[in-house]
Amino acid sequence: MPSSAIDPILNDFIYSLLYGASYEEKRGLKGKYLRAVMSGDTAKRFCTSSSREEKEYLLSHFGVQFFYVITKKGVTVKKMEEIFTTFKAGKKVAALREMAEAGVYVCSDKEFTQMLGVMAQSIHHHSFFLNLEFLRQGYHIQKWKKHSTNEKDLQVREAQESAKVLATTMLNACVIMDYVEGLLGLTPTSMKLLLYLYSLSHTYVEDSVLYSRFAGAFNKTKYRYAMKALLKGDMILQQGPKIRREITITTAGIKRVNSFLDSAMMLSTKI
Repeated sequence: MPSSAIDPILNDFIYSLLYGASYEEKRGLKGKYLRAVMSGDTAKRFCTSSSREEKEYLLSHFGVQFFYVITKKGVTVKKMEEIFTTFKAGKKVAALREMAEAGVYVCSDKEFTQMLGVMAQSIHHHSFFLNLEFLRQGYHIQKWKKHSTNEKDLQVREAQESAKVLATTMLNACVIMDYVEGLLGLTPTSMKLLLYLYSLSHTYVEDSVLYSRFAGAFNKTKYRYAMKALLKGDMILQQGPKIRREITITTAGIKRVNSFLDSAMMLSTKI
């Protein structure tokens, strides 16, 4: 079990967050996280005994943004400001090089939520259960004799398996997309936009580029309606002037994509 994160200020902040949370905000919590919001005593116990990752999960659930910055010793605030300025100027490659040279690592709630989603989807995949079975059969596996493997046959089998996985994944996504409005409260157009932004969660995408990515799939009216709904639900964030606005996905948007992918993976275990 991970050790608890002892930070009295953070603990008090999270306690206040739980204390002031509305019923609507608490919806979706399960297990120990749901128990944490049941009373003042359970909230205090959670704050003092939970790990950093557990605290981060609650923060992301309630829409609180957080960032961790790790740098080499000697990196000044001025140096960080210079890197920010390079990013703002659109010189991403140069900024990334400066970050690498300065030994800067940054992680936010978006990356944390995305990693949780990947873990959840992997655990629901049949390969996870296969790995568990391998672990249980470890004693017998050690007794197996070595076999000579034909490299070409192995490559063909891998290609066939990959094609099956791709076809099944696409089928599952199409099936879930037909029911996405009832499952997640999003139109198929909104879900498609989120899926695209999810793959580019580390950056902003120009409005015109985003629309052209789906050229012919839906018209401007559907696009504007979907964007308005995503903005209202805090699932995307925009910056810049209206004529050249840029869009990125938020933590709330990543959670919706995680739910969509999780539903598709759950469906794959039934096929």
